[in-house]
Amino acid sequence: MTRRARLLLAATALVLISGCAKGDPRLKGLGVGISKDSAFIVMELPAEEQGEAYLIDGQYIEAFVVRMPGVQGPRDSLSRGQATPVVVIGGQVTGWGWDHWDSVAAAHNIEVKPAK
Repeated sequence: MTRRARLLLAATALVLISGCAKGDPRLKGLGVGISKDSAFIVMELPAEEQGEAYLIDGQYIEAFVVRMPGVQGPRDSLSRGQATPVVVIGGQVTGWGWDHWDSVAAAHNIEVKPAK
């Protein structure tokens, strides 16, 4: 990886961390590039947690919509303010938050449920 690519990746990670971690303190432990398993450990999610999964152009894309602490109810009834998606591509976290998931979904023609 070139120096420029590393700097761009680091800058992107800082923007994601500073912009998306304000609602759920568990997000502060995430980092772009960590494994899905590590993200589950950091966020204290059960291993059987189900996300939405897509196989597109040979890439396995997953979005785990994680409830904010204390929020109950069926996942499909939650508003965007009550949950945060964590996006995993090829087994590695690429980012989190609705802006990131909306961007990934748009780039891969994935239909995202409308905000409530």
